[in-house]
Amino acid sequence: MSEQQDYELEIDIIEWLREIKSHIAVIIATTLLFGLAAGVYVLKIKEPVYSYSKFLNCPGVSEATKLTYVNLFKNDIGVQKQDANAKAALAMVELVKSGSESKDIKEKYTSLIRFQFEGNNPGYVKEYANQYVTQSMKVLNDYIEEQYEINFSKEYLDTVRKEITRINDVIINGSMYNEGALPEKSAVNYLARLKERLETKEINKSFSKAVITDSQNNNARIVVNKSLIWKSVVLGFFLSFAFVSCKYFAKVVSRK
Repeated sequence: MSEQQDYELEIDIIEWLREIKSHIAVIIATTLLFGLAAGVYVLKIKEPVYSYSKFLNCPGVSEATKLTYVNLFKNDIGVQKQDANAKAALAMVELVKSGSESKDIKEKYTSLIRFQFEGNNPGYVKEYANQYVTQSMKVLNDYIEEQYEINFSKEYLDTVRKEITRINDVIINGSMYNEGALPEKSAVNYLARLKERLETKEINKSFSKAVITDSQNNNARIVVNKSLIWKSVVLGFFLSFAFVSCKYFAKVVSRK
């Protein structure tokens, strides 16, 4: 490469840097715009401020509580039925024993949970099942509020209660019930449909309304997918930088 070419290259680089400098406001604005767009997407659409998934990683939440929510709402029951049933039943029993003062409710609810998950107790009818579901939700909510300072909205709890009651209705009214046992195929199909309902946007919205607080400092845990926002900021920067650069080099090429 000749000295003249070296000189021209240096001039081009200097002019390119000047072009970048003159458009720095555009680059910064585009970068911030991408970050803002990602923030709106994360907070309003994809992952609400209060995240159910982050709740499972909160310090101070017991394994029993985690198992309960994983099995009720993420619902791996239809995939690994027996293992999930056992974990869910144990978790619910532990919560009821910890949160209820009534021995009668403990025993009856424990039996109901076994029946609900294992289908091996034909002695309960719909009225009793609904009564224990309502009571269990109160016990569960009170226990979590007291122990972990985690409060769930009325809409959230209503959604939970309706889904649990729906399971009871289907099992106890006989559409899945056959002499004290759950027909395996029907149970799996039903739980698969339940999983689909729980994963819809409407029900996931109710998770976002759970107010999650840090048990150590009682400050609201603002959960934001920072990774996505940072990626968007970097993408915005490089796209705007590349656009300004390409525009300049296109001008240089046309000039030559």
